[in-house]
Amino acid sequence: MKRNWLGLLLGAVLSIGAPFANAAPVALPNGSWETFLWADLGPIDDPADGYTLVVPVGATATIRVVDRLLIGDRYEVFVDGISTLVTSDINVALDGTDTGISDPDAAWASADLSKGSLVLGAGSYDIDIDVFRVNSVLDSGGAFIRADVVPEPATLALLGLGLAGLGLRKRASA
Repeated sequence: MKRNWLGLLLGAVLSIGAPFANAAPVALPNGSWETFLWADLGPIDDPADGYTLVVPVGATATIRVVDRLLIGDRYEVFVDGISTLVTSDINVALDGTDTGISDPDAAWASADLSKGSLVLGAGSYDIDIDVFRVNSVLDSGGAFIRADVVPEPATLALLGLGLAGLGLRKRASA
């Protein structure tokens, strides 16, 4: 009888913990906008565990975050638990105005929506986002994040020199 209760207790604990066991940060893809969602102030809701990003040796990554649709939302980006970026101020007179902008590139180009960017060097990063100001109309919404990983100029120069050297060697042997 004691063994049955122990088994039931263990099963209950595992079933309660199961949803949390599958939660994991989302790998931030290179060169495409991702949408994140939130409800009220604090950490974003989707993806709940934020993002991961791996920047290879010899490269840098530019991370961009931009609001969408309603003017007024602002974000704070944490890299490995350290506050690294706060998106731009908004025009308070326009707070809650619907821009109609749901395209991330158009949102980035808009002077009215809050945005910001940061550059990371080579390494592996955990990126989390908090909402610290919401517009006056809705207390939920979404925004965009993007990572662009590019080789450092010195790496490109070395690659170019190597290709030039191979070309000269081939030409000399011909």
